[in-house]
Amino acid sequence: MTLTSDLVRLGGSRNLSSIEWDADTPPGTSVVLQTRTGNELDEVLRYFKKDGTEVTEAEYNKLLSIFRGDTIGEEVAGGDWSDWSVPYEDASGSPITSPSPREFLEIRAVLLSDDPEVSATLRSIRLNFTNPVAQELVGEVVPFEVENLGEEQRFSFYVRPDFARGDPGFDQLLLIAPTDMNLRFEGLYGGTATELAAGEATGTALTAEVVPTSGDSLQVAFAPLGPDSGVEVVRLDFSTALFSTGAVMLASLQNSAEGEGGWQRVDPGEAVAEVVSNTTTLVGKVASGPLVQAISVVPAVFTPNGDGINDEASFRFAVVKVGDDSPVEVLIYDLQGRLVRRLVEQRALSTGSYGIAWDGRNEQGEVAPPGVYLARLRVDTDTEGSQIGNAEIFRTIAVAY
Repeated sequence: MTLTSDLVRLGGSRNLSSIEWDADTPPGTSVVLQTRTGNELDEVLRYFKKDGTEVTEAEYNKLLSIFRGDTIGEEVAGGDWSDWSVPYEDASGSPITSPSPREFLEIRAVLLSDDPEVSATLRSIRLNFTNPVAQELVGEVVPFEVENLGEEQRFSFYVRPDFARGDPGFDQLLLIAPTDMNLRFEGLYGGTATELAAGEATGTALTAEVVPTSGDSLQVAFAPLGPDSGVEVVRLDFSTALFSTGAVMLASLQNSAEGEGGWQRVDPGEAVAEVVSNTTTLVGKVASGPLVQAISVVPAVFTPNGDGINDEASFRFAVVKVGDDSPVEVLIYDLQGRLVRRLVEQRALSTGSYGIAWDGRNEQGEVAPPGVYLARLRVDTDTEGSQIGNAEIFRTIAVAY
């Protein structure tokens, strides 16, 4: 069963944040919700006979006046409306993915059941929205093509706000990357599109405070920017390393004076005509190469004697192009080829930077004798036929007393 709401008037342009619903879903049933949004409405006329039967316009015009009933105008979605969103999954609060801010919205609910005798019940729907910081936020990241995976480089994220006179503006920017990436703040600038497209240290440097967050996100606070600020574009410079063939950078802005939870999404597009991107996705160039890169062993010679100096060695490296949770291993062998120690780290997503430490002990917890050892760094994944290169690399390390 498919149910579609009437047009929902939001009382002006609103920043749509999330949708919640309450439903009874016995085993074998489910409820799927979607939204679509727009700013324009059209009107269609519906024609009725005197007895209430709906007819076409042509049929209505042929009727004698005594048989003609009412002609009723009905508002319908205009030409700027979006397609239906992807289905929402979390009934306790799913982020709305339809274009926003918008003035109007429709909701579609599909009630599914494997058994015709059992059905789901949709009890209520709740929309959460706030006033927008701007009528539109468009962003793009430069450069968007990444030549070398696993190597840190500098990027610029441009945001162009489209303000209406009464918009409050914003004073915080949040950038979120996939969990295998760490973002480092390099600078925040405001100015015209031409100024900011010229490169580093152009435009006006904005005093910004980095708000503590997790490593895969970057949040900065600054003086409010609004319709009268004279700032046409904001540019956030940051450094990070890309480990996979693609990463979507999610940006949003909020006005802290409006309270928490008012983050407004930045949509990908042409923020600055002078740069070539129009996307918020970083794309890694696919080339054959090892999965384990940027390897260092620190220190190359260590002394695990318990004196607190060089008691451990760290294997530091980057894993790239692995899109699953394959274990990452460091296998330590003596020069006779016997396994001394197996060190394993497993994450939900294998790509990223690693620092796996060896304390100089074997699998039995005994201190390894002095000498040179062979370290095998590997990703336990199937690369046959993938043409992505070796999944393992060898290095040497020495134990001394």
